[in-house]
Amino acid sequence: NVLQRVCSLVMASEGEPPDTMALGLKDQEYSKKQESSQLAVQWINHSLSGLLMGQQPYNQSELDCLLRIFSLLKLEYNLGKDVLKNNLNVLIESDMLDMRHISIQKPLFHVHSPSAGKKSAALEKPLFHKEMRAPLLPGSVAISATSMAIAKAAARLKSCPLYKHIASLSHTEVQQKLKIPVTMVTVLCCGKASPGKLNLLKEVMVLPRPGLTASQGLNIISEIQHQIMKHAEVVPKTGYDATNFVPYETMHVVGAVGAPLIGCDKLERPLEIIEEVARSLGLTAGVDFHLALNCAAHEVMDYEKGRYEVASGSFKATTDMVELYVQLLGQHPAVVALIDPLCPEDHEQWRRLSSAVGEKCFIFNENFCRLAELENLEHITGTLKATGVIIKHTNQVTVSDLLQASRYLQGKGLCVAFGACSGDTPDGSLVDMALGMGASFLILGGVLRGERVARYNHLVKIEWELLKGDMLGM
Repeated sequence: NVLQRVCSLVMASEGEPPDTMALGLKDQEYSKKQESSQLAVQWINHSLSGLLMGQQPYNQSELDCLLRIFSLLKLEYNLGKDVLKNNLNVLIESDMLDMRHISIQKPLFHVHSPSAGKKSAALEKPLFHKEMRAPLLPGSVAISATSMAIAKAAARLKSCPLYKHIASLSHTEVQQKLKIPVTMVTVLCCGKASPGKLNLLKEVMVLPRPGLTASQGLNIISEIQHQIMKHAEVVPKTGYDATNFVPYETMHVVGAVGAPLIGCDKLERPLEIIEEVARSLGLTAGVDFHLALNCAAHEVMDYEKGRYEVASGSFKATTDMVELYVQLLGQHPAVVALIDPLCPEDHEQWRRLSSAVGEKCFIFNENFCRLAELENLEHITGTLKATGVIIKHTNQVTVSDLLQASRYLQGKGLCVAFGACSGDTPDGSLVDMALGMGASFLILGGVLRGERVARYNHLVKIEWELLKGDMLGM
């Protein structure tokens, strides 16, 4: 018996530092991520290799269960070390306090500062606190990568495409037709890292109209992206000529998602840019294509003030955000999806927004990329009242976890979108995963990075295979 390599896999881990993070802190985050990746490689080459030696890759659920137990043991070990470290710090601090009491006598009376009472009275109680997320296990990307590698190996040994193998794991009955997910392609970014004042719209995405193949839709989106880059100019923020095609400020920098960073000051401006570009191509927004907005509201939320910093220096109360979105959708009916329009702690406004626009617009939550969130789907989906959920394959999430979450969400009548992590890899396994699990939407980023283009090409290749084999569902 000779060991042979059956397949290979490249996977990005979640946890990219925000673009707005200070350079020193960002370097620290990258160092932590590099250490986590090195630890993941060690686990794969030693612990996980021994754990899975002699196992059959066809038993996906059983092997994923072993991976789950392994990750839980590692997590408990890390948490135990953290608890011990914290206890030591408490003991050290208590000893230091005792030394202070010995050397410094307690005053007989305390003089109150005249401004102390006013300052405490002026402090406003926050409307809600930022929810603590589950701890991220260093090296956990080894779990998700190994799980996907098991699925790829089983598909290779069965001599069938990966998406067919995943579909067989997801459905009890053989699927005669498979539907290609609708692509949400990012064409511009206006988050905090952009040169303009606007913070709220982190990504503006284009969706092809129904009835088009993935290849036809991507061709239209590529033309729109090309025109956006062609007309982009670095111009002053004043002196715009509103009678002609309005230029806009750009950093001439392609963001991590594969789309340009555009500087805008007003909320409507990114949508107007796309509508102007579409008219120059003879296209009409809302007819030939639709739009989706990744608001990433949790990134612009000031938890101390309890307000959203929609633009630099411009704050909106939580109660005003619903009216803002209702007005925006009324002015731009081509928008059919909002992603993270509110922070996850703003439960009441999620319910209000769902009641106001839920019938004409998808409302997605994108926080379901860790194992703890997938385990608490019933609680989270019932609280936020989203009409759709974006899930990702990263960290200690296995293939079985994703399939179970997808079945649960679809059973609740929620729309499932499958998203890629912030890191760039050319591996097309995520496309197979989205197709096999029956996701309605696929989010891979923009078309200005080669790694993401490779994934879109893989999607077109799968579509051609399904069309050739009369398995393409519409």
